[in-house]
Amino acid sequence: MKVECEINGQLCLLPDHISQFVLSASFIYCATINETNNPQIHPLLFVNEPGKCLLSFIQNIHSDVAKNLQQHPYLALTIDNTDLENPFSNTGIMIEAIVKLSTSSQHIQECFEMLLEKYGDNIVTKILGIDIDKNYIKIQARPLKIVYWKGPFFSSYKCKQKS
Repeated sequence: MKVECEINGQLCLLPDHISQFVLSASFIYCATINETNNPQIHPLLFVNEPGKCLLSFIQNIHSDVAKNLQQHPYLALTIDNTDLENPFSNTGIMIEAIVKLSTSSQHIQECFEMLLEKYGDNIVTKILGIDIDKNYIKIQARPLKIVYWKGPFFSSYKCKQKS
């Protein structure tokens, strides 16, 4: 499946080797900056809008992630495949993104239902709980920059105009 992405005003289709990370990953590492400008990293369950590279997740409004993003609306997301035998085969992507926060119960419920569809009831309710609307916020990340790596080689993805 192709993933359409808008990066810095340019609309394009992500190459398969990058879109596979977004489409097949079970979880994502989310790095935010706290009130003292120190980084904090958290693993998260996430979903993407079908066919788009808008990554969404929900967090308790009192969580470090939510508090940090209310102060600094930027984050870095990382997805990787680690080869335990050959580090030169490690691959991954890092997405620098700006976030849009929503406390709308409709947005939160839609994201929750997408999470349930992706991960199943057992996993989502164990991690997020059952009463999802009351103290939660939906966080949607829009990519500003995507970096891909294979082994020790890194390259920034340049979005070219969609044909």
